[in-house]
Amino acid sequence: MVSENVIRAVKCAVETRPGMSMDDLILCCTPYSWNQVFLALDELVRNGAVALKQAEGVYLITVIPTTPETEPVNMGAWRTPHLHSRRENIKFP
Repeated sequence: MVSENVIRAVKCAVETRPGMSMDDLILCCTPYSWNQVFLALDELVRNGAVALKQAEGVYLITVIPTTPETEPVNMGAWRTPHLHSRRENIKFP
């Protein structure tokens, strides 16, 4: 399991410098080992928080913007969360 501190450090580094390489990310997260940074990055990719893009033989890391697609609505005494979709212009490839 990856420490939340490592995950936070990796995400912060990628948010600060989008499009960075893995080597740059390792240098930005010097208090942590290569393995810790790699495992944190792996978890962030699997959760959809960051994306990897191959360019010229290296992988570039970017943050996937998180916008709440749905919002819970309080339904009085039931307190049942109902989901409302946000109306946005979504372009599909």
